Amino acid sequence: MSLSRKNRIKKSLSYDSLTHYQKKRFYWILLIFISSFGLIVCILGALMFGAAGPFGPANTRIFTIIDVLQELMRNLLKPILDFFHLPVSEEVSLSKVIIWDIRLPRVLMGALVGMALAVAGTVMQALFRNPMADPYIIGLASGASVGASIVIVAGSSLFLFADYTLPIFAFGGALITIILVYQISNIQGTISVDTLLLSGITVGSFMTAITSFLTYISGEHLRPIVFWLMGGLSLVEGDWDSVIIAALIIVPSCLICLILARPLNLLLLGEETAQFRGLDVQKIQRILLILATLMTAVSVAFTGVIGFVGLIIPHLVRLITGPDHRILLPVSALSGATFLILADVLAKTIIYPTELPVGIITAFCGAPFFLYLLRKYKKTRY
Repeated sequence: MSLSRKNRIKKSLSYDSLTHYQKKRFYWILLIFISSFGLIVCILGALMFGAAGPFGPANTRIFTIIDVLQELMRNLLKPILDFFHLPVSEEVSLSKVIIWDIRLPRVLMGALVGMALAVAGTVMQALFRNPMADPYIIGLASGASVGASIVIVAGSSLFLFADYTLPIFAFGGALITIILVYQISNIQGTISVDTLLLSGITVGSFMTAITSFLTYISGEHLRPIVFWLMGGLSLVEGDWDSVIIAALIIVPSCLICLILARPLNLLLLGEETAQFRGLDVQKIQRILLILATLMTAVSVAFTGVIGFVGLIIPHLVRLITGPDHRILLPVSALSGATFLILADVLAKTIIYPTELPVGIITAFCGAPFFLYLLRKYKKTRY
């Protein structure tokens, strides 16, 4: 074979490889753009109608997209105008109170919690190499439920931290649970994924028993406990402080998970293979587990137990993106945020004027999907 022919073959191969990479990169950018655009549309749509607090007929009010955009721009530009000492209207309009002060915190919290649960579910499924793993698989929800139930049953006598007593106790319950699970699973400095799973199920069952006992003796507090256990974004409606606290924890955690996408891809090959390729498996597993736990605990602390988001979204996104976590994680985060916002809108309107807990809507969507996964997993295994 002549030298010129060899050069032509090499050039052809490198060109084909470059074209494939460019197509893949373009496809990923397109997916992220579509997911981001869908999330923005859902946020604007959720701001157009819904709860209006004490304002408007039947406590509801519908705005046009122009009203929403004008109000958002006015409030977003106000700090800039104040900085340059430019005149700005101080008039407090009805649309400002409803859109900016009541609806927007709820919508943003829905986006943050959906993002956190979807990313945590994706990480858990990779760590446990189990398609049916979700953020609550190691008993976090059960521990948080105990903390929240204690506050609700105790009533005003336990309001140690004012309005944040319930979220703090719920977060503390989740934290205690994960510490117990971690200590039980830690055998001679090594944590086995299977042992961690079994420990989580056991400790979670014990925490569920405590919650059941508290629910049984709750008396007049039964309804608030049940509502919290079903999960709902109405708990943070109009609460900007909660949104900021959640964002300061969830957003950095999601970004760190995205940075660790390549190690997460290696873990899918098995612990021995990943370790052979130079990955510190125990360290990466520990970091990812802490991040997933932290995001889930914060979500549960502010909104209650919202199930199936971390189970449905990663699987649906994986059908489109494939198993590569470099694209799976960001698209799952955006899709999870969109899904929970849509579920919340449906929860507010499906039996209007009564509002359903959003956990009921996600359960209606997630339970059939879980059965589908169970049958599919059984067929591939046997």
